[in-house]
Amino acid sequence: MRTIIGTLERVDGTPSANTKITFTLVNESNRVISSFIAETHEQVYGSAEVTTDENGAFSVSLVENTLLSDETYYLVKTDKSAIPSFRAALAAGAGDIDWLEFKASGGPIEPAVLDIIQTYIDTAEAAATISTTKAGEASLDAEQTALDRIATGEDRVATGLDAEQTALDRIATGEDRVATGLDAEQTALDRIATGEDRTACGESAQIVLDNKPNIDIIAANIDVIENLSTNIDEIMDGIVYTIGTAGQIGFGVSPARKEIYEKYGMIPFEGHTSMTSPNRGKYLHAASGSIFYYIPKHYYKTTVNENLFSDVPIVGYILDRSFINAGVEIEGIFVFGFGGSNNAGKLSARQGYDPVSTNSAHNPISALTGTPANNYGGAYKAVKSCDANACVQTVWVDAMLARLAIAHGKSATTQTACAYMDVNPKHPKGNNNNALKDVNDTSVTFTSSGYSNCALTGSGVPFAKTTHNGQECGIADLNGNMYHVAAGLTYKARTGATGTSGTNAVVLTAHKYAAGQKIAFGGTPSTGTTYNTALYIVDTVVDANNFTLTTNLERNILATDGIYTGKTFYILKESVDMTAILDDSTTAGTGAYDMNLYEQIDLSDLIFDNTLIKLGNGTNQVYGFSTDRSSAAYKRAAIGIPLAGGVSAGGTTEFGDDGLYRYLRHDLAVIAGGAWDNSSAAGVGNVTLYHYRTGSDNEVGVRAYIPATLS
Repeated sequence: MRTIIGTLERVDGTPSANTKITFTLVNESNRVISSFIAETHEQVYGSAEVTTDENGAFSVSLVENTLLSDETYYLVKTDKSAIPSFRAALAAGAGDIDWLEFKASGGPIEPAVLDIIQTYIDTAEAAATISTTKAGEASLDAEQTALDRIATGEDRVATGLDAEQTALDRIATGEDRVATGLDAEQTALDRIATGEDRTACGESAQIVLDNKPNIDIIAANIDVIENLSTNIDEIMDGIVYTIGTAGQIGFGVSPARKEIYEKYGMIPFEGHTSMTSPNRGKYLHAASGSIFYYIPKHYYKTTVNENLFSDVPIVGYILDRSFINAGVEIEGIFVFGFGGSNNAGKLSARQGYDPVSTNSAHNPISALTGTPANNYGGAYKAVKSCDANACVQTVWVDAMLARLAIAHGKSATTQTACAYMDVNPKHPKGNNNNALKDVNDTSVTFTSSGYSNCALTGSGVPFAKTTHNGQECGIADLNGNMYHVAAGLTYKARTGATGTSGTNAVVLTAHKYAAGQKIAFGGTPSTGTTYNTALYIVDTVVDANNFTLTTNLERNILATDGIYTGKTFYILKESVDMTAILDDSTTAGTGAYDMNLYEQIDLSDLIFDNTLIKLGNGTNQVYGFSTDRSSAAYKRAAIGIPLAGGVSAGGTTEFGDDGLYRYLRHDLAVIAGGAWDNSSAAGVGNVTLYHYRTGSDNEVGVRAYIPATLS
């Protein structure tokens, strides 16, 4: 942050007392945007306001534009019409900056252009509000009709530049029936320019003309207006390209824009843009035959155990971790619609097929192109047989899908909007009772794959009850049937400790442990063998290299053995490009176990032993929340790890009694979702921390997703 200090003066040089100054973050097209600090990933958006004192003096602290990840400026306006507005960028530097120096770095904004910018801001905000309250397709049709009329020239008075501007005018003026309740007074200039306002005539029209910029000024700023007109699609983002409203039809998926789905070789299904279509957000990946669903970038807010969602940044909301890749925000993600199967050597999400597994006994992934190893680490090579941009589904994509599903089940009032809401838990149902049915709703049945009690992918009937949004346009196979390997989180044991059986003294250079912390020891962790994970508690910290335990050691601790604490979990950094990870090696930059790609996260308050615990603990908050992306609370919620007080032996129905299998496993490979015999522990929130990367199981498969960006 840097502080601007100065005195605001009127044109005649006298101080401007009690004047409100607004600093709004905009891009080069003067569109209000959000950005984040490149180094810390802290979100920056909205406006800052300050009011001058009786002498016109003020100070305001702002984030420097040169520190942000995008090219941004501050649009500076006052509530005094006699004081010109301007746009400038705040440069990074030491100490405060004088107001005149800051102002001199920018340039003035013509009044006409400023009015247009304000109209656009008001319109965009209104459109975002509309997007959170609309239901059904009627509102979409009405909105599209307004644009269609402009595009086809049906509006006989809107020609040339006016035709482009009218798209915004109609939303702002209330002519579009969807946008009822907007202030038509703000669009007097628009009405004159288009001639649409039949009441703006005679004396009233002359008054407006006298008080609005001349049309020649607008024409002189055609480049700015053209930039604004290109943002019609961005306004439409809040109406068509939206995550939707929890509890309503169409929630949880979205159509992708044409330039996005074409870039990734996706072919849209008929109805992919319709809010009520069973094909909403659905695409065929031509190269692999996979069905992908598109989920757009969105923000969320958690209050105790309630989640709210927004397509645009709002104060109190935070960007979901799923929409950050290679250090930048991305437009959305394409997610496998079903569990992965083998389509002529390609990992593919297809309905009605035998799912692949990481074990040679059951449809092994080694049969895929590239011959991935039949183990959890082989998942990273397996996804590349689908597409070069495909990634192993991450713990944060899992957490996001669970967040959407739980909120939708709570909010829905009809089975049309959410088929699984009729039977608790109000979560997606799955093949999990070891008899091709759902343990909570036995009316949901599955078709056998012919192997044990595994089912064919996407074979649940009724199908909508098995998807994340309870609709035909949802992502299936998230609860039971097959676990899937989940990328993004691992665990590393620390070696070098020594101690003797029957004593309580331990030596470990620079141990950094504190009294009361829980630890365990294991032998030869690098081989992935079974460990002796008896739990110990630190009693006394002798010095930086020595500590004692509350009980005596059960066996000798050797320097080659591992010391295990909940402090040695690691999550992938936001800067990592998931598409660049090619296998489970430690190769720099491309190996999933290159530890330079990770940062440490402390989970020791919850994960310190070998037990199954379940989600939910009375009315306690289950997952933490923070609007600071650099915070431990944000990262922990992103990977689906609950708060220490958010779990219990039995869990709660609200969170499906889903299981968290706690373990301290060197070279951890997370698996999630559950299998056909996991009963209530399976579910969208299930996370298992028991397995290492060279492990293999006939109940563990692979799912993929593709981060989507236009850059």
